[in-house]
Amino acid sequence: MSTAAIQSTSPYVTRAELLASFDDDADFVQEIVAAFLGRCPILIEEIRSGFNAGDAGAVSYAAHSLKGCVGYFAQGDVYEAAYRIERLTAAEQPRLPALLLALEREIGELTRYLEEELGIRDSRGGPEQRTSNLGDLRSSA
Repeated sequence: MSTAAIQSTSPYVTRAELLASFDDDADFVQEIVAAFLGRCPILIEEIRSGFNAGDAGAVSYAAHSLKGCVGYFAQGDVYEAAYRIERLTAAEQPRLPALLLALEREIGELTRYLEEELGIRDSRGGPEQRTSNLGDLRSSA
């Protein structure tokens, strides 16, 4: 997906933009969103674990992965929060707890948006157990 597809004033993609970015394939979009919702908590935990272990490389790698995932759905504050963590040097690691708190808040807002806008819930049971109204997206896009 090209970030050029994000043209609205909102930091989040709209249903129409997301579908257009993936050739109007609602099933694939559902899989992408479900994977994101499942992967976010894992990546946040990897950032936290890397920090606790004093491993700046692990922190940067997990933040970079999270930033890439976020980029499908948003720019702005949530993307910048992941970017700031990714770019922390070992000497700057003491700043991480505050930055991680901000990132978690932004991820929470993005998650709520995706759940409300796309109707996908993270049930922790896998994509087949998540509910979605993406089938309705084609008609309302």
